[in-house]
Amino acid sequence: MTLYIEDCSCKDQTCKCNGKNQKGVSDLIKEEICGVFNIDPLKNPYAPVWEADCCIDLVFGTLSVYYESGFCEEVEVFVNCEKDSGVSVPLGNTRTRTYANLRKVAIEIKDLKKESGRVQYIPPLNKETTCRGRYCLTIYYKVKKPKRC
Repeated sequence: MTLYIEDCSCKDQTCKCNGKNQKGVSDLIKEEICGVFNIDPLKNPYAPVWEADCCIDLVFGTLSVYYESGFCEEVEVFVNCEKDSGVSVPLGNTRTRTYANLRKVAIEIKDLKKESGRVQYIPPLNKETTCRGRYCLTIYYKVKKPKRC
């Protein structure tokens, strides 16, 4: 989706566009982002899913993650890089949660058998290490009207 934002001069969330005062944000926009993740934890256990641009405000939405297959016990979903705001998804399960103030979403593979959570186990040569699943993120946000955010 491409949004064309008119050139406005703004100060304190009030914009002067075409000679008229306007609020600094547009109408509420809904966006659905769905995809798959294929993470090899021995190479890189972290996979970014979505990140907000500086030009959007009031981001909230619902995230669903399904952990389909893999050799790790669960995947960890992080929101805004905060460990306590995320949710753990065990193998073969789906978790859904609604968040306010979304800025960034990422999925990380976690090995519960290790104290640190880091994946250090090397599986037999015939065992695949990739962890697979699906995610769907429905977000609502407003776009700031000024060209320079």
